[in-house]
Amino acid sequence: MTVVTANVEIPAELDDWLHDVGLLDVSERLPPCRPLPGGVSSRTVVVEPDGRQAIVVKQALRKLRVESDWFADPERIHVEADGIRWLTRICGPGCVPRLMAEDREHHIVAMEYVRAASPSWKAMLLAGQLDAGVARSLGQLLARLHVGSAEELASARETFADRTNFETLRVEPFYQQVAATVPEARVALERLVDDLRERHIALVHGDFSPKNVLVLPNRVVLLDHEVMHVGDPAFDLGFFLAHLLSKANADSARRLGLLMLAEEFWATYSAQAARAAWFPGVAERAVDHTLGCVLARVAGRSPVEYLDARQRVVQRKAALALMAQRPSTIPELLSALVARFS
Repeated sequence: MTVVTANVEIPAELDDWLHDVGLLDVSERLPPCRPLPGGVSSRTVVVEPDGRQAIVVKQALRKLRVESDWFADPERIHVEADGIRWLTRICGPGCVPRLMAEDREHHIVAMEYVRAASPSWKAMLLAGQLDAGVARSLGQLLARLHVGSAEELASARETFADRTNFETLRVEPFYQQVAATVPEARVALERLVDDLRERHIALVHGDFSPKNVLVLPNRVVLLDHEVMHVGDPAFDLGFFLAHLLSKANADSARRLGLLMLAEEFWATYSAQAARAAWFPGVAERAVDHTLGCVLARVAGRSPVEYLDARQRVVQRKAALALMAQRPSTIPELLSALVARFS
């Protein structure tokens, strides 16, 4: 595992790096900069030159910023750079920030900063702003990623051959750790892990969630691509739906509205992807991944922060009950979970 030496959170080192990669002119001093809060896997700093495009500088950490010992190879930042290139080509310019620099020695990438005037969809949802248009746009975007990459599978497998980051940052903390601590879910989660490792269908984002979506007036922008890999599209579906369902658990006043967003997302995605040869069976597996991720968000290594103690218990019980009596379709699953949150 490579050891990272430079530290972009130290202004002098950030200044040197920006000059080294040509993002600052020789005579130019370090512009105002500030760390971006919230991320646990990277050092992330915004640099704001006067009158020019602001820049996000992101450096992968070996030890994640969580209470437990959680390690990951900083090489994953280059998966993010490859993800930006692939998403731009398959899904169109503007769906991700523009890549501006990549440093393989220090595991740093720089990209355009688009967040300043653009709230994350997570922030909007938690503030009660429920926009079905965003849900539809995300269904279209994810379908384009899955369908388009499946059509170029050989090339995708060459670029994203290493699934280590996905294993370290998703499979182990979300499924294996929960299987070890929640006996009632062990068999179901171990089966999910085995199935994930066998399926190599399309590019999977692996972190497709509201916190990684910026909402602009005419488009959405997807962030954080460092666990992209060739795998099962059902994981992205379950991971995303689990976020919406967890928020439905947290917000009783807007529960039905959040259910509607989940239904809009799934209807749009399935309409766009339905003709793909790999689509049969995805919905059934997405049911299982949704339940696995709903449980992991309260019992895994990365729990959501907005649920109180009672809501966490409710969500755990609901996920386990539906694992034992599994709905057969996504709409049935969504309705059943929301009903159990009431």
